[in-house]
Amino acid sequence: MCYHACVKAIRFYTTATGRCPVQEHLDDLPDKTVQKIAWVLRVVRDLDIRQAHG
Repeated sequence: MCYHACVKAIRFYTTATGRCPVQEHLDDLPDKTVQKIAWVLRVVRDLDIRQAHG
């Protein structure tokens, strides 16, 4: 059995005018909350392990 790690890039939505509502919201949150959200996003990005076919 062979497994491949698939590292993802997490990109926030950007409007046609260049606004990034997610980043704007994060900017308004307390630092500790942003740190927790960043941790969760890193987990989602880094822990996607898929079984190889074949």
